Amino acid sequence: MKNNKATRAWLITIVGLVALLVLQATSTVVAQGANPNDIVEVTIQSSSIMWTPLVGDIRGMTLTITGPDGFYFREEYAASARPTISSGNFGDGAYIYEVVLLPIDSQPATDDQSLRGLDSSLKNTMTQFGAFSVLGGAFVTPSTEGGVTPLDVVHADDVITTGSLCVGFDCLTDGTENFGFDTIRLKENNTRIAFDDTSLTAGFPANDWNIVANDSSSGGANYLAFADITGGKVPFMVMAGAPTNSLFVSGTGRLGVGTGVPTLTVHAVAGDSPGLRLEQNNTYGWTPQTWDIVGNESNFFIRDTTNGSKLPFRIQPSAPTNSLTIKSDGKVGVGTWSPAFDMEIERTGLNTSFGLQRTDGALLKLIASNSRGIVGTHNNYPLEFWVKNTPKMTLATSGALTVLGPVNATAFNVTSDRNVKENFAPIDRASVLERLSLMPISTWNFIESDNKVTHLGPMAQDFYAAFGLGMDEKHISTIDADGVAFAAIQELNAENTSLRVQIDDLTKRLSALESNRAALSAQSNPMIFAVVLLVCMNLVLIAALLWSTRKIRSV
Repeated sequence: MKNNKATRAWLITIVGLVALLVLQATSTVVAQGANPNDIVEVTIQSSSIMWTPLVGDIRGMTLTITGPDGFYFREEYAASARPTISSGNFGDGAYIYEVVLLPIDSQPATDDQSLRGLDSSLKNTMTQFGAFSVLGGAFVTPSTEGGVTPLDVVHADDVITTGSLCVGFDCLTDGTENFGFDTIRLKENNTRIAFDDTSLTAGFPANDWNIVANDSSSGGANYLAFADITGGKVPFMVMAGAPTNSLFVSGTGRLGVGTGVPTLTVHAVAGDSPGLRLEQNNTYGWTPQTWDIVGNESNFFIRDTTNGSKLPFRIQPSAPTNSLTIKSDGKVGVGTWSPAFDMEIERTGLNTSFGLQRTDGALLKLIASNSRGIVGTHNNYPLEFWVKNTPKMTLATSGALTVLGPVNATAFNVTSDRNVKENFAPIDRASVLERLSLMPISTWNFIESDNKVTHLGPMAQDFYAAFGLGMDEKHISTIDADGVAFAAIQELNAENTSLRVQIDDLTKRLSALESNRAALSAQSNPMIFAVVLLVCMNLVLIAALLWSTRKIRSV
C-alpha cells in the first residue's frame, strides 16, 4: 500500500535543487511562525514540538509528518487541540511536516468530476509546511550563533548541473538511477513542487502555489493539478486517464477539446453528442439554472436541463440556408436574408405557409400560392375578424358570414364608382321584371348549417339562367342581385305612374257622370235609371283597374 504523506519538496533553483531545512540541535525554545501568512505557530524544544493555530474559526486540523526510511505520521485533532510530539518517537534524520486547518465555513466536496477525490488539503483549507531534524534523540533547533547545520548544502553562487537531477527519498543513490530523457525527476511516494513567494512589501504579489501530483491519502485520486495554496483553491486539474488531446492549444491559438487539429477558435470532438454546459449555481444567491448546448446526428439543440431537460430550440441537419435570420434592424426572415417586413417567409417552387395551431383547437393558416393568397382555418372551426379586441365578423364553417356591431352600424360598402367601370349598356326593364316574376323563389337551409337556419331566395342556377350575370351558375353576386332589384323597382314604378294617370282620368270622368246624373234625376225616372246604369258600369270599370294595379304591385 502506498505510504500516505503530504511532503512538500522545495525547489530552490531552476535546475531543481531541493534542500531540506535541517535545524541545528539546541535546548533553546524557538518559535516558528514569524511569516504574516503563517496559520500556526511552531514551538520547538529539544524534547518536544507543539503547533498552535493562529486562526480562530476552525473546525479541526490535521498534522502529517514524513521522514527517512518511509516514516509517516498522520493525526487529526479537534479545533481546541495543540498538537504536540515527543522526540523519543523519532529516529535521527530530517523530517517535513504539514499542518492543515479546516475552516468552519468550509463545505464538503461536491460530486463534480473536476473535484472528485481531490485531497482535502487542496480545497477549502489552509495549509502550512515546515521542517525539523532529530540528532542524538533530540529535536534540533536553529543555532543562536548563526550558520547552518552540517546537513544543509548551500551555494552562494549559481549552480549548473550538466546531467539530470533526481529529488526525493526514493532516488537511487548507488548510481543506477536511469533518467532516460528526464532532466529533472521528483521521486518518492508523494511529489509536490512548491512556489513560496516571501514578498512582504505592500502591493507586491505574494501568493504561494503548488504543482501537485496525486492525492496523498489511501484511495485518493490520481491527477496533476495547480493549487493556489494561499487561496485554498485548485484552478487547474488533469485527472489520470484523460484521453489524448483532452485539451490542446495550437500554434495559432486555437483550442481543441478532444482533438489535436482544431479548425476553429474552439473545436470540440466527442464520439457522442459533443456539447457545452452553462450552469449557474447559487453562489451569489441566484436561482440555480443549467443549460446545455449540444449537437449530434439528429439535431443541434439547447436543452433546459434544470426543468425536465426540455428542448426549446432545435435545428435538424440539412436545414436550408437562411432558415431563420434576424437582421440588425430587428426584422426576422424565414427562408430569406433580406426580409422587407418585420417578419417575412419566403420559398421558391412551393407554397409559403404560416400556421397557428392549438393542438386541441383551431388551426389557422396563411398561405401564399402561385395564384392566390389564402387565409382561414384548416379544421372545422369558424373564422372570426376582431376590432378593438372584439369580434366584428364571423365566417361560419358553412360559409355564412355574420357581421356584428351596434344597431344601424352594420353595413357592406361595395365599390361602385363610375370611374372604375366600363362597357355601359341600357337594359329592358320590362324584360327584367318579366324574367324576375317567372324565377322560382323558395325557402331553404344550407346542408352544412349546424342550426339549420331557414333562408328565402332564388337558386344561383335559376338566377344565372334568367339573367346570365355573375362569375358562374353557383354564385349570386350582391351587386347583380341589387341591380336586378333596382331594375324591377324602376319598371314597377313606371307602370304604377301610368296606372295613376289612368285612374285620375277615370276619376274625372266619374265626377262628370255624377254631375250629369244629378241634373237628369230631376227630369224623369227612365232617365234616372239610365244614369244609374251608366254609373254602375263606370264603377265596375274602376274596380277592374284597381285589381289590375294590385296584381302588378304584388309581382
